[in-house]
Amino acid sequence: MTPVRPRRVLLAGAAGNFVEWYEFGVYGCFATVLADLFFTPAPGVGAAGAGPLLATYASFAVAFFLRPAGALLFGRLGDRIGRRPTLILVVGLMTLATTLIGLLPTRATAGAVAPWLLTLLRALQGLSAGGEFGGAVALMTEHAPPGRRGRHGAWQSFTVALGLLAGAGTAALLAALLSPQALTAWGWRVPFLLALPLGATALTLRRALPPQPPPPHPPAPTPAADYASGVAGDSAPADAGAPSAESVAPPRAACACDAVPGATTGPAAVSGAGPEPAGPPGAAPGAGPESGRAPGVTPLSVPVRAGSGFGGAPATVTAGGTGTGPGPVRGGEGGAVPGSGAGGAPAPALGGGSGDASGRGGRGGAVPACGTGPGGGPGAAPGPGPSGGADTVRGVLLGVGRVMGWSAAGYTFLVVLPSYLQATLGASLREALAATALANLGFAASILPAGILSDRVGRRPVMLGGALAVTLLALPLLHLLQDPAAPAPVKAAAVCGAGATVGLLAGPGPAMLAEMFPAHVRCTGLGVAHALANAVFSGCAGLVITALTAATGNDDVPAYYAAGACALSALALAGLRGGGHRRALR
Repeated sequence: MTPVRPRRVLLAGAAGNFVEWYEFGVYGCFATVLADLFFTPAPGVGAAGAGPLLATYASFAVAFFLRPAGALLFGRLGDRIGRRPTLILVVGLMTLATTLIGLLPTRATAGAVAPWLLTLLRALQGLSAGGEFGGAVALMTEHAPPGRRGRHGAWQSFTVALGLLAGAGTAALLAALLSPQALTAWGWRVPFLLALPLGATALTLRRALPPQPPPPHPPAPTPAADYASGVAGDSAPADAGAPSAESVAPPRAACACDAVPGATTGPAAVSGAGPEPAGPPGAAPGAGPESGRAPGVTPLSVPVRAGSGFGGAPATVTAGGTGTGPGPVRGGEGGAVPGSGAGGAPAPALGGGSGDASGRGGRGGAVPACGTGPGGGPGAAPGPGPSGGADTVRGVLLGVGRVMGWSAAGYTFLVVLPSYLQATLGASLREALAATALANLGFAASILPAGILSDRVGRRPVMLGGALAVTLLALPLLHLLQDPAAPAPVKAAAVCGAGATVGLLAGPGPAMLAEMFPAHVRCTGLGVAHALANAVFSGCAGLVITALTAATGNDDVPAYYAAGACALSALALAGLRGGGHRRALR
């Protein structure tokens, strides 16, 4: 693989995400203008009312719900042909769709086809945006220096805040410089057309990356104990430091004999039942008739943790020969190196099971056994490995659970808040926009520190702290905003703090998702998990909050929505392994 400077990768990965969320912010700010230009019927055709604005937001939502499809489509491409070509394609499609929106004829010019064209381009944006997250996060985290995956992954979330602020700032600047007539006539097109040079810059940065080979696919199904550690089963405690040789499997299916030069068959015998008979003169120690080792081969002995051999002596796995000694020998528990037997002594078990004379290793181990059975056929691999597809689906569902609070709280505090303040609390437009700006500033300010902190203390404490903070503080925050007697500076600090709690989830989130999946399904797995969580818990947030508030008359619904999602997310985050941030990506 061609070495690439991490900063170069960071810029190339973050640039496309900035373009995506810049357009997201622009479209939201010009929703009322687009409603008048594209979705308002011609005079005499029918009543307008709130229909045009609803249709505009429906077109807005289309992009959200097509993101999972885009994550699956482009994620598979990224896992098969490589990150670089897929990300080039994604940013090209995104730039094309956004630029074409700025060139679209309005309903007054093109008639009823205009809103359909806008919706079609929004759908194309949704597909490309779905592929952007998985590919960019995989690229940035895979090339991050040791101990900096959280920092590099946090840049993906940081560019979300930068893109939203840039889109809102561009819209505000145009609104301040242009008259309402000029803004409606042509000014709204400018921020969409600006996506062309922005996208071209991102495209140039990505094309400048050296070609990288696609991630290797494993030659055999991944054993359950290793694969599940990154997805459904990564709640197991981890050492504070680097993993030991006894607990981590080699990167490919291997047997103990691979480490011993000159070994003829490579199965392992188990010692600990007493001394072996002496071999022929000049032979290696222990190469007697009972050992089955070839003369001249030095055995490799690896202690087995918490194991016991024959008669209670500590069991040792010895690589380099076939087990043909008399009688059954019990393997130790928790061993990391497999053995195999050939018609005599059984192989030691992996992960606490026991082998048998056929050369089959025990279940639950990290490395498959090798060897020959009584009839000379190959020994069976240890324990049936799980289906890769099933494990990926399980990892995606777990990933959705871990980021659903991030999606729900982020959209509630950063997007839904202004309309809620105006419609429910009677705030002015200026006050609502100021509150939104403060929330986004708090969000942006906490993302990178949260990612850096997660590299030191782990993803679990930082993200779990953010989820619990939203769960406990969402309702008091809303009550503070509802209190007319509360001082304005206190309200401003509270809104800024609400954005900062979302940053605690968004900073370590990308790296956490990347660490859940092996390289050959990383783009697909983390992209689909993030896109599904956003489609369900962000795309539906406005609809759910508005409908429940209207149906119940309860003004606290936004707080219940964000707190409930974060409480469920905290349960999923509690299963994160403590030292996963120190382990190399699989």
